[in-house]
Amino acid sequence: TSMRAKIAVVTSDNRSPLLAPRSTTSYPALAFGLNTLYACAHNYDLLYYQMITDRCVHAKQGVRHASYCKLPAISHALSLGYQYVVFIDSDSFFAQPNVSLPELLFKYLPPTPRDGSSSMATAWFACDLPQLGDRPNGGFHVWQQGSTSQRVLRTWWHLPAFEYNSIHDYEQHTLQWALSHLTEAVPLLKTLQLKAMGDTFAHAVAHVDHTKGERRKYILSEALVRAEYQQLLARAAASTGSSQPSMLTLASSKQQRVLARLCQQAASTPPTQLPPAAVQDAMERMATKLLRALPRRLGRLAPQKEGPGEDVMGMQKRARVVVRVRRMRWG
Repeated sequence: TSMRAKIAVVTSDNRSPLLAPRSTTSYPALAFGLNTLYACAHNYDLLYYQMITDRCVHAKQGVRHASYCKLPAISHALSLGYQYVVFIDSDSFFAQPNVSLPELLFKYLPPTPRDGSSSMATAWFACDLPQLGDRPNGGFHVWQQGSTSQRVLRTWWHLPAFEYNSIHDYEQHTLQWALSHLTEAVPLLKTLQLKAMGDTFAHAVAHVDHTKGERRKYILSEALVRAEYQQLLARAAASTGSSQPSMLTLASSKQQRVLARLCQQAASTPPTQLPPAAVQDAMERMATKLLRALPRRLGRLAPQKEGPGEDVMGMQKRARVVVRVRRMRWG
């Protein structure tokens, strides 16, 4: 597009979002594929910041886990002029791809306080319910353009983390137990009623963290296969001028038939359980195939030289925007 999108979806990680030749699928690549579909569907930019090294460095606090580097990545994305920057972890995805960002925020906004402080908010976070309580979750947050967001991000980056510089839950611990208790920050940070950690992932964002164990890769693979099949259904309906495409249209290729079968098998499995091993393997193989086709289906997919510099939150340059996605082409 010639005009910059008003919204950017941002991910930061030290692993590549694209599969290496002959490699098996990975959850960062699966999440990237899903979030690419979402961003392209809504005409948002997607920025993937890949760390040059496997860790961050704070000027005074020293080495930090790579998870901390999401903060300068968000800051840099805001500096590019986006009205909103949506950070989503590399193990999270938009589970309801038809829900736009404004619709998502409106759907999950917390009740308005009597003092009207919600109008002051500059950032909105998913919550840790039902697992860890009604606290902000570091895997999904939305930032509004402005100096206030930059000031809050800088404060978060510079708050002492002590042992949580290098042990879980990293910057989220500082968010929950320091930043969100600062008097000035309280009216600026809001926790949405968005339960991204829910075990059945019924809300608009799914955070498939390490507690999901061996279900993790299957959940992401199944979501990617289902999203692809839904795209095919939509395209088939558009080509026939009907909201219900015929089976002949849908069965026009072997891949479409495989997608339909996999989706049917997944639908028969309870959401908190794994299907038989054969279904798991078939789902992951198809997801890998879809990921390998992703680069040629993107209208713009190229390494970018820009990235967080030394003036971003007092942090030396440690990342680059390796992928900027704006439009996807099919076929």
